Amino acid sequence: MKKVMIITIGIILGFVLSIYSAAANNAEETLYPINCESEVWKTFNTHDEMVEACKIDAEILEYYMTEDLLIVVLEYPLIGDILAYDSPIKGIEQVSGYCTALELFIQRSDATEIVENAKSNIEVIKSKLNAPEVSIAIAPLIIEDLYNYLVPQQVMASSTSVYTPRGTSVYVEIHNELDYEELNETDNYFISYYPNATVVCRSTYKFNCHSYAWYSATTSNIYWMPNSNSYRTDGSYTQVTSISNASRLYYYQADHSGRVYSVSPSGLAASSVISKWGYAPLMIHTTYYCPYGSNVTLWR
Repeated sequence: MKKVMIITIGIILGFVLSIYSAAANNAEETLYPINCESEVWKTFNTHDEMVEACKIDAEILEYYMTEDLLIVVLEYPLIGDILAYDSPIKGIEQVSGYCTALELFIQRSDATEIVENAKSNIEVIKSKLNAPEVSIAIAPLIIEDLYNYLVPQQVMASSTSVYTPRGTSVYVEIHNELDYEELNETDNYFISYYPNATVVCRSTYKFNCHSYAWYSATTSNIYWMPNSNSYRTDGSYTQVTSISNASRLYYYQADHSGRVYSVSPSGLAASSVISKWGYAPLMIHTTYYCPYGSNVTLWR
């Protein structure tokens, strides 16, 4: 009996050690088989296809040290999607729904400590990344967003009001522009990872998707609108069922708004939308070729 127990324990220990060994080896290599430099990436027509191609089984990552897990997070091809949301909290909540490494990382008890250390050693972190240059360039932005998610910061901004067509007051903020280099790195990331979308206006922190879609569809817009619900609830816009009758789209799971750019005879999926991706660029894209999923309502 003792011999059987010893053999059993030996097998279990061998299995665990093999996992740790694999984790250590993989920490020096990327776990993602494709990225924006792969030819197949250009063939994807929807965000869902991109997500599926980048999936990693959670069991592979469970035994990673937290500092190694951060590297896997930063190498995730779609990690830049975080920047396409109005805040780090919203971006990380959404992206952790389809990035296994991010989901596991933010649950770790030492995640804050690891991120604080990464903030102080950015160049060391960047040197460890096995990823395209555009992904490495935004690593400091992702680390900063992770820190702001784990240690929420109070953001101060000037504010005012705009009005829906029915006269409802809507709160908006007036933001100072971000650093040019940060905006340029954000541009480069989205140009590379969404090659079938068209950049209309470079990244800017001046206006967001809701403000562009519902208030003013101009690149001189200076209002950032955190919430656009009033436009859809006060009778200013009516929900419709066909893209041919719509002027606006609302991606309700991701809280993202866009304007109908062109209608395809093939229907909603093939039709084009123009929308502002967080503080990332203003883009023309087909309905599901964006970071916001496929849950859409139509409005006019």
